Amino acid sequence: MKHINALTSLRAFAALLVFLFHYALPAALRERPVDNIFHNIFNEGHLGVEIFFALSGFLLTVRYLEDVEGRRLRLTDYFVRRVARILPLYFTVLLLVFLIGIYDAPAPLANLTLTQAFFIDLNFTGISTAWSLTNEEAFYALLPLILLSIVWTRRRAPHPRWRLVLTVACLLVWGVAVLALGVVLVAWLSPHQAVTFGLMGSQEHMVNFTIFGNLFCFLAGIATALVFKHNPLAFTDAHSASWRGLPLSLASIGIMLWSMVQLNAVPFESLPAYPYAITTAAGAALLILSLTAARNPLARLMEWSPLVYLGKVSYAFYLVHFLPIMIVVYGTVRDTMQAGTGVTLLVMGGLGLIISMALYELVERPAQALILRIYAERTAKRRVRETTVVKV
Repeated sequence: MKHINALTSLRAFAALLVFLFHYALPAALRERPVDNIFHNIFNEGHLGVEIFFALSGFLLTVRYLEDVEGRRLRLTDYFVRRVARILPLYFTVLLLVFLIGIYDAPAPLANLTLTQAFFIDLNFTGISTAWSLTNEEAFYALLPLILLSIVWTRRRAPHPRWRLVLTVACLLVWGVAVLALGVVLVAWLSPHQAVTFGLMGSQEHMVNFTIFGNLFCFLAGIATALVFKHNPLAFTDAHSASWRGLPLSLASIGIMLWSMVQLNAVPFESLPAYPYAITTAAGAALLILSLTAARNPLARLMEWSPLVYLGKVSYAFYLVHFLPIMIVVYGTVRDTMQAGTGVTLLVMGGLGLIISMALYELVERPAQALILRIYAERTAKRRVRETTVVKV
């Protein structure tokens, strides 16, 4: 698939939502409900994480579905690429947190294995925003199985028109089955949470912070990727006179805004809030699909190179923007310097962006390239040896 720059830019907006959630509103304004639309958006900016999840589902499905269909998927290649994508930068930032003396994790093994989101007491330790990487890591492990089940289901459809129905049913089975497994694990493990750091300690935590509840967000991205793969020219044909992407963009943004408003009427991170996180992910998935439309004016706007670059550094920004040291800086700027909200946001955003750009250029991009190059070289040497053995 041709790289779609608008989707890279969308990462920047997702990271911005999370940033605004952490810094834009004083604690006093986080009481629910609020009747200002901007406060609603800031109050529920944590839903930017659902956008990240839907993006992962979409992009990885588009990238690997054909490999699974053609039985060409090499699991080693797949997992090396996933490791190269997230782990070098994550461990670099975790090391920096440790070196400057703000590492607060009572069980470091959870942070080293990216499993902290399964534990209530460890969820925000180390890098507080990295709980979402536990979900990404779990999704990476499940994706080959999910794609394999989709391919198996579609091949056994009695008629082409049944493929859509059976595919949707397959995705729903995955979502419901994994959620049900989470419910069972909470019932089994929660009585022992006092000695397990809160491992799967509550249903609320399970649906909001673990793959058992968040798989539906990834599945929304997978579903729209299947629509895109079914008829990609309907969205990517640059010669088409259709602007079909813009109405879909506006509708999807409307769905996400509606979800944010509804979330303000229910307790934060509660079970009643869970359905609106799913509708947000569904809206995000539709937005992703709309941005693949070549003549969508919003997609063209989001192809602006500065926005694309901000999307590239968004992973680093997401990791560093709410580190304890950044919170100290925030308190200094807001309280000691008596800066207003606008100035405080500019200072925190600018500082986070500078750090993120440095990490992207000096760590993330070169480390990813190095890992992939070493893997490619070793793979090439192994194939040469195997060819030599066959000839002999």
